[in-house]
Amino acid sequence: LFESHTNWYQKYGEMGVPHSCVDAYMKQKHLMIWMRQHPEVDLKGWAIERDYEQKTKDYIKSIPMPMEIR
Repeated sequence: LFESHTNWYQKYGEMGVPHSCVDAYMKQKHLMIWMRQHPEVDLKGWAIERDYEQKTKDYIKSIPMPMEIR
């Protein structure tokens, strides 16, 4: 629920009542430009997702498998 609220605010927040899809597109574009200029800030939690994927890959590699399957 918190993530959906955050996503809605990032897309439509601070735009006011009379806005169009062009305003939402420009806000998204400016957010993407800002994220490219500030890679150390993780707004969407992608670092946590990458850590989880890496831990999963490491776990799968640690499982002993027969030579025929590898």
